[in-house]
Amino acid sequence: MSALPARLSTRVGQLLRLALDSDQVGEIAGAIGAIKRTLATVGIDHHDFAELIECGLDRPARSARQPDLDPLDDWRSSALYCMHHADQLSDKEWGFIETIIHYKRQPTERQREWLEAIYARIAR
Repeated sequence: MSALPARLSTRVGQLLRLALDSDQVGEIAGAIGAIKRTLATVGIDHHDFAELIECGLDRPARSARQPDLDPLDDWRSSALYCMHHADQLSDKEWGFIETIIHYKRQPTERQREWLEAIYARIAR
């Protein structure tokens, strides 16, 4: 099993940090789902991923941490972030977030724009 391409390694690392840093079940599930989708783009399943981790654990850790994940890199992570901050959402926004979080497809451009606007307001 060869290593992940650098871009994917960075993305999986960011998502793994998001999953392990959170104590919110929805955020954890969203991050793990994003990891699985990211790995699937290069034909890697969870068994292959575990093998990559096992082989790489004997390497020294990097001294500098990667920047934190920007949830807008993945619309589902953005939606989970917004859901986590439900107290800052209107009823209409909550209904929208609750609906798209279960999508199995990409949101439309208009839905993505609304999600980004909600995220931007909450994340400031």
